Amino acid sequence: MIRIGDFSKVSRISIKTLRYYDETELLKPIHVERESGYRFYSFSQLPKLHRILVLKDLGFSLEQIAQLLYEGVSEAVVYLKRPSPATEQFKVYELPAATMAYVVHKGPYNTFNQAYEAIGHWIETNGYTITGPIHEVYLYSTQPIRQDDDTYITEIQFPVAKDAPLS
Repeated sequence: MIRIGDFSKVSRISIKTLRYYDETELLKPIHVERESGYRFYSFSQLPKLHRILVLKDLGFSLEQIAQLLYEGVSEAVVYLKRPSPATEQFKVYELPAATMAYVVHKGPYNTFNQAYEAIGHWIETNGYTITGPIHEVYLYSTQPIRQDDDTYITEIQFPVAKDAPLS
């Protein structure tokens, strides 16, 4: 479990937004302390949060997103055969160089939580801090996209920095 502030840093989503997603039941914390009301999340919740953000970026309302999540509708994926210029409907980002901790996940999308938990544990145990948003690189999948296809291969990347030693 990680605190809401740390989850906010990892996901680059404000604490206020995470609280709102909790209130609207879009993304509930895995644990809330009874006395303090403090919220805790898990690395395994990042894929769901990313799905929410992608759908929001595509122009869906939060009510529509809630319905899509409830129905278990998968994400639309577009494979590019060559670099494309940015358009109004298509955004292109150049990512800055970064040190990455990554895991290659072979298996269905609905088991991503295992990969996220494993890499999150490795990052914490080896003295690293997550420094930016997480990236999922879909190396192999089939059409139509299915959540339960065990032939998929996905690289999950976390930008990290080594923690400074305590003095």
